[in-house]
Amino acid sequence: MARIQKTAPAPADRELPRRVLVRIGGDITSSLPRIVWQHEVPILEEIWGEGNVVELDPAVLDDGYTDKISPALLPHNKKQDLIQRPSEVAGIGFVFVGDARSEYDRLAEVYGRHTDHNIPYVEHVYGRFQDRRFERMLGLPDFSDMPDAQLREIAIAHGHLPTVNQDSTKEERLAQAEERRKLFTMSREQLLELVTNLAGELA
Repeated sequence: MARIQKTAPAPADRELPRRVLVRIGGDITSSLPRIVWQHEVPILEEIWGEGNVVELDPAVLDDGYTDKISPALLPHNKKQDLIQRPSEVAGIGFVFVGDARSEYDRLAEVYGRHTDHNIPYVEHVYGRFQDRRFERMLGLPDFSDMPDAQLREIAIAHGHLPTVNQDSTKEERLAQAEERRKLFTMSREQLLELVTNLAGELA
């Protein structure tokens, strides 16, 4: 269940865990690139050693990116699709909005038990879930904390775009494509208003 605060904006200086690109391992020739939440980094450092988990500039994912589309790929409407940056598709910069208990359990399962202390790595780093340190660290984000790409994803998940399938008519497909184009060209203010209204309708 998402933990989103729809009112009362958060303090501007607070930090919320976001999705980041990291390199794991000391040797750049054999290191592993990986996309994780920032709250996973201390666990990875406990496993791999301090200094062996380095956050990378997400721009490296966008090398060679272009938003220009070949007209041959758009047979119906030459403006129907906009190509997203790979870093946006990967969710880099997205704020964590998942359930704290579920995330704690996921980390316990993914990273296993500490080799020296015989407790889950997540417990070694953040303490027991009942202590609420982990939950407080995650914070309570609001829409204004989120990048535009995450706001668009929320709007789509809340049914903002018309649904199309293999039985949809050409007109229905074009209508959906036009709504998608509008969504991807909205200003930040428009996106914030849209997702706030959608969340209010579902409350």
